[in-house]
Amino acid sequence: MEAEKSILGVIRAARPDDAVLGEEGGQQGAPGAVRQWLVDPLCGTLNYNVR
Repeated sequence: MEAEKSILGVIRAARPDDAVLGEEGGQQGAPGAVRQWLVDPLCGTLNYNVR
């Protein structure tokens, strides 16, 4: 949870209008955001199919 919190701090500072989907924190930010970050800091998953 602390790793995700740190990553979210960096994203929010650089891109405050972006949405974030975190493994621990779930969906955050504007639902209609142009950009969405997928944050899973401690997982080895490599493949995401985002549509």
